Amino acid sequence: MFGDFSNLALATFGNLRMSMLPQPAGLYILEAFYDVGMGVLNEKAFCLAQNTTI
Repeated sequence: MFGDFSNLALATFGNLRMSMLPQPAGLYILEAFYDVGMGVLNEKAFCLAQNTTI
């Protein structure tokens, strides 16, 4: 996707939720969730490539 990302609106909802998950050998994994919404203000500002090969 290519475009002018100043035409993209982002919104956050709620709080950052974090938790520590204990793992073997005394290690921990930090898990975090943050709710984010996205909306396009001007559809003509973006281009989505289709049928591409690498």
